[in-house]
Amino acid sequence: MTIIVWDGRCLATDTAATDETVQWETEKAWRWGNAILSGAGPLKTILEMREWYKQGADQNKFPSAQQSSLFCHFLVVTPDGLLRYEQGPISIDHGYYKCAFGEGREFAMGALAMGADAGTAVQIAINHSVHCGLSVKLYEL
Repeated sequence: MTIIVWDGRCLATDTAATDETVQWETEKAWRWGNAILSGAGPLKTILEMREWYKQGADQNKFPSAQQSSLFCHFLVVTPDGLLRYEQGPISIDHGYYKCAFGEGREFAMGALAMGADAGTAVQIAINHSVHCGLSVKLYEL
């Protein structure tokens, strides 16, 4: 499970991955050129979306898995802010608006509303949600 928080300047994630019985630490965002790529949802779909984006984000080659019920929230941070892709090749522009995705997002949004930065909001979600965990990783352009 994953928590991802954007505070308009920094993207933060937890680092926990599980197979439902074992937990390990992993990266949940990747630098690519002048962008940070990340996602919340099924890992297979996130990786397919990452490759689609890296190969030019051609609308005609949009991953079929992303058009199913197993879609992810695929996130792209650029100098212009955060873009989110759901079940189609047209992005939702969040710009610099504070937002959270994945498990524990309610805790993170509450923290952001109280003035927390992205890293602190992820830590609060880790502290209160059983679906995210381990450490906080920060990504900035």
